[in-house]
Amino acid sequence: MRPTLYLLVLAAGCGSGVQPGPAPDGGDEPAPDAAPDTRRIERDAGAEVVMTDAGAQPDGATPSDLAASPDLATTPALGPAGAACPAGMTYGAPLPADLTVTMVRGVFGVTEGPVWMAAQKALYFAEFESANRIHKYTPADGKFVVFADNVGVNGLTMDDKGMILAASQDMQRVTRFDPVTAVRTQLPGADRYMGKPFNAVNDVMARADGNIYFSDPTFMQNNRPGQGVTAVYRLWNGVVTRITTGKQPNALHISLDGKWLYITSSGGEPVRRFPLNADGSVGPEGPSLAGPSESLALDCAGNLYLSSDGKIRVYTAEGMPIGTFANISAGITNLTFGDEDGRTLYIAARGALYKIRLQIPGLPN
Repeated sequence: MRPTLYLLVLAAGCGSGVQPGPAPDGGDEPAPDAAPDTRRIERDAGAEVVMTDAGAQPDGATPSDLAASPDLATTPALGPAGAACPAGMTYGAPLPADLTVTMVRGVFGVTEGPVWMAAQKALYFAEFESANRIHKYTPADGKFVVFADNVGVNGLTMDDKGMILAASQDMQRVTRFDPVTAVRTQLPGADRYMGKPFNAVNDVMARADGNIYFSDPTFMQNNRPGQGVTAVYRLWNGVVTRITTGKQPNALHISLDGKWLYITSSGGEPVRRFPLNADGSVGPEGPSLAGPSESLALDCAGNLYLSSDGKIRVYTAEGMPIGTFANISAGITNLTFGDEDGRTLYIAARGALYKIRLQIPGLPN
């Protein structure tokens, strides 16, 4: 039985208004992936999508990659991929006095999986239900463009090569997008475990050494064959191992030092955490923190941002409550930090994309 710490979430005593935004303007050293056996080129809405087939890849006959005694990594470079925070900084309170949330744009279906790509100075996020696509938003000019159309994806993140990893519900696997060309490729070994396809991969995170972790609930499985359980997995060198099962595991994140994997649940479980070894394998489960939550973001002080019932609740890395803000009745789906100073928290929700300025920067995944 997992030890559970039950916490009372206390409000910070600040406002939680939501203001409408402007009207829409209309517009350890990773081995390289194995070479694909074949290539298949598809064209969707005029965009070239190159799908690489992995061929016969090991799919992880080991039932779990839990280690008996974790040798935790001590290298700061083992944090989340593409998510460096300023070194030597000491941070104060993360929440400002004014906690007004602003709508960036409100003409979407369900928005999900935001990721800030610093090289493009842009936020990428998914939309599904009413449309299946990835959007690109550039705050500098306020423009939204369709980055990839006819793609049914959910969580997005950056990998160790600066590419976008996508939890691809349409293909029941993890895929990769080039953030410049939008070319989509498959990852060797990322399509099945123990010979069975995944249910509908929901979220994905990458560590700076190339380890990839993803959740696999049954949302959007749509009666397709799957695993028969809901679980979280690790992908390394084309081999998938199952970390744990759980009740509809949802959002994932990795601690700043790369030593912990956080897992949220849409099935009523608290936020679970597992120690990560230097090689990316996973140790025995640690004490849970708080929750449940639909989403998860981290700032550069290691604070956790969780959401439920349209509200965002902030905790320290030790699970102590800091404050609560936002009141988005339609429901929050995911969170990430962005903009050039990393201090804007972007809030993906049903029907709209929101943002709020905070006092310390956070991670873009």
